[in-house]
Amino acid sequence: RGGGERTRTAASARGKSAGNGQGTDAIDDALRGLPLWVGTAGLSGVVLNRLFSGVSLVTDAGNSHSRTDVLGIFLSAACVLTGLQWAAIKAREYSPVEQSGVRVVFNSPDLANKAKREIEWSFDSLSSTSACCSVVVFHKDRC
Repeated sequence: RGGGERTRTAASARGKSAGNGQGTDAIDDALRGLPLWVGTAGLSGVVLNRLFSGVSLVTDAGNSHSRTDVLGIFLSAACVLTGLQWAAIKAREYSPVEQSGVRVVFNSPDLANKAKREIEWSFDSLSSTSACCSVVVFHKDRC
């Protein structure tokens, strides 16, 4: 019940089945690279437009063509930087580690049965749904 279900649940939450190992990873990578490609195409378009439009390469800022080029360069640079940032940020996948060892259950002898059952239930719930392997409860400076 422990590690297998957690792995399958985490894989299905990412949009892939536990068996094939593929799914949305290729789509995610393509979408992360999209701003980089759009920005590169935009910068290339601005440079090619400037070269083939017949306008001199260096003009004053009062020219509407120059202002449009500056705006296009800023927007394309923003896309390129966003694409580089998105490409650098990828979620790491860690394989689950099964906890090993001896289970030790200690309850204070003067603890009420209802409180013991509740603590045991909470530990069972935590250990079956997370990587938690131990719980210590202190109440009024006592363990």
